[in-house]
Amino acid sequence: MTERPGIMLYFDMAEPLRGLGYAEKGQLLEAILDYGQFGVIPEFEGLLAFAWSFIRPKLDADARSYRKKVVRNTHSSYCASEKKNGNNFPLNFEEWCAREGIDTTEWHQVTSVDAKRYPTTTPTTTPTITTNPMTNTMADAEGGGKGEEGHPSEDVEAMRLRKIAMLADYH
Repeated sequence: MTERPGIMLYFDMAEPLRGLGYAEKGQLLEAILDYGQFGVIPEFEGLLAFAWSFIRPKLDADARSYRKKVVRNTHSSYCASEKKNGNNFPLNFEEWCAREGIDTTEWHQVTSVDAKRYPTTTPTTTPTITTNPMTNTMADAEGGGKGEEGHPSEDVEAMRLRKIAMLADYH
């Protein structure tokens, strides 16, 4: 499937494994290695199928990430070589990939494991904020995460002061 030297096992993969016996864990580990190296998709049933449904997306994401890293490094080597040879304007990454016949569309897609099971429309309701400020993050309290805007009617300073007031009321 790939020229990768191996696969990554993450701590959050442990949770799907907790209900399995050692023999089942061994089958799953063997399947993970076969899938990572050769692309063999196991035919599991029951708990093994359930565990596999959590593990496979991570393996796929890591494979895409590794491939992207290899291609980016190869492009960097191309640029260095071109500059060494006197060409101060080598092809940019997208142009170089097109010339080399490398498809980069998979790197620009965000795919959820549940993409085919749930509707793709955006919910129209606003998430509810719990009253315990110690369990809320700034993103929870302000309606967004890193790089996202909070409430359009509030500026950042007002949101910060609101969060500080929530924390002061909690203590």
